[in-house]
Amino acid sequence: MLGIAAFLYVMFISIAWIMTSYTLNFYYLSYQSLHNVRHEKYRCQKAKISKDSHSRPHHLPTVTIQLPLYNEKYVAVRLINAVCQIDYPKEKLEIQVLDDSDDDTVELIKSLVDAYKAKGFDIIHSHRTDRFGYKAGALKAGMKSAKGEFIAIFDADFIPPSNFLKNAINNFV
Repeated sequence: MLGIAAFLYVMFISIAWIMTSYTLNFYYLSYQSLHNVRHEKYRCQKAKISKDSHSRPHHLPTVTIQLPLYNEKYVAVRLINAVCQIDYPKEKLEIQVLDDSDDDTVELIKSLVDAYKAKGFDIIHSHRTDRFGYKAGALKAGMKSAKGEFIAIFDADFIPPSNFLKNAINNFV
């Protein structure tokens, strides 16, 4: 009985030391991360870029947003409305609605695109009838006329938040 108690005591002490070592190592790494001098300059530059890009829109790159759609009349309007409400300068934004639909979605999208075009958006409705390459084919066809330095592709299932583009672009500029 005495041998088992001694064994359990040694195991307890060993496990306690291991857990203490891991905990101290965690605190050490946390401290090093917070006081990392090498990356402090990078963090300051990134914060300055982020602040500058929100205040001076002429430094933002041109972005082309591609929306590939096929018979998605129930979500197409919601997607196009959300993309047109993105917080990004209109003159730096191009929207391509790449529509391969073969139902009444075509007319719905065309009227919505015309309405946004009248409001000053650079938005086009590209309708293909052959569907060669399916969604990838539509994106390839849209790339031929894309004007943006960056391309953002949103599927009909994804509704981007209004700050999505500025947050994403800040990681590249």
